[in-house]
Amino acid sequence: MNEHMTKNKTALITAASGGIGRSIALKLAREGYHIGVHYHSNREEALRIKKEAESFGVRAELFQGDAEEPERMAAMARDFTACFGRIDVLVNNAGITVLRSFLDVDEKMMHRLWAADWETPYFVAQEAARSMIRGRTGGSIINITSVQAKINFPDASVYGPIKAALVKLTEHLAVELAQYGIRVNAVAPGYINTAHTESARAQYIKSRIPLQRLGKGDDVAEMVAFLCSDAGAYITGANIPIDGGMPLPSSADNYYTPRVVTDKLG
Repeated sequence: MNEHMTKNKTALITAASGGIGRSIALKLAREGYHIGVHYHSNREEALRIKKEAESFGVRAELFQGDAEEPERMAAMARDFTACFGRIDVLVNNAGITVLRSFLDVDEKMMHRLWAADWETPYFVAQEAARSMIRGRTGGSIINITSVQAKINFPDASVYGPIKAALVKLTEHLAVELAQYGIRVNAVAPGYINTAHTESARAQYIKSRIPLQRLGKGDDVAEMVAFLCSDAGAYITGANIPIDGGMPLPSSADNYYTPRVVTDKLG
């Protein structure tokens, strides 16, 4: 993608101070987007990302907010529009992951996940869409979902269904907002190794992934950049997995046990 294709376009990336969000923010900055770097508490890291983004010749500004406070996050989206004058791309990446046995889930945990992983992306998308409609600019909204919307991990009886609901929301918004030139898609990461280290659990998970490696933040960022570019102009309502084929095998033993295949024609 050439920089002139994104000249003067803007992108707000929630939870951009680390992990997948960091990779997305820097990728879009390299592509020529002016970016909003949202962070919760790690201002020092957000400042480093701002400085790195600005090295690509774009404008980058910081926006603070707690993903567990949907009203504050929606206000932040309004602040972004006031700051930049428009919003062309929203990447709804902020959220929390809490895994707990179904028998041990309580209302406090459920409310935290509901606020951060459902209400916040919902209302931030709403504010972004309102701005795009007022400005008659069209735009792209990308929700970061999860492989857990499709497959069933233990202890994810709250987190998984909420991510599945976010996929369904993506489809609904794609239908409702198409008339305004707004495309809405989702990207579903698998096991993304943002720490660049591999625990025993990570090694086990890698053994179950057909491509035999963990994902990188850049794997997700490349797809996000494609979806909000002109090359992705005819894609809306999609939930695109970035997971190395993780959901495909029904079990590690069945997938990796060598077999003797005999081809008999008659």
